[in-house]
Formats: sequence, structure tokens, C-alpha cells
Amino acid sequence: MTRDLLTIALDEPIERVAQLMRTKKIGALPVLQGNTLVGLITESDLFRAFASIFETKAFCGECDPFESV
Repeated sequence: MTRDLLTIALDEPIERVAQLMRTKKIGALPVLQGNTLVGLITESDLFRAFASIFETKAFCGECDPFESV
């Protein structure tokens, strides 16, 4: 276990939250408002938030699953 608990502020941008979770390889973060715990954000929450940004219809065939070199 770790003593240095990673937390995020309630007004933290989701892009920053996603980056922190990716770099630290964690699936959830406690959300604080001041010193009060107000929730927990998970990878699923971020996925839904990012998906809602792209409300236009897209199909899997339009995505390139391979990195172009």
C-alpha cells in the first residue's frame, strides 16, 4: 500500500484525469472538494465522458486500428 494517495479536485479537467490515470496505471481516483471526499472517478466514467464528446455516428471500419508508420 502507499501512503501518498493520489486524488483529484472536483473541477479537474477530464483530460488531465485521463492522463494521470494512464501514466500512473490506475483505474480510479478519489474526487475531493476541498478536503471532503465527494466521489470516485473510474476509467468507465472517463470513457463515457469522452464518448459523449463524439456524438456523431462513426463506424469501426472508419477507424485505423493500426499505427501508421
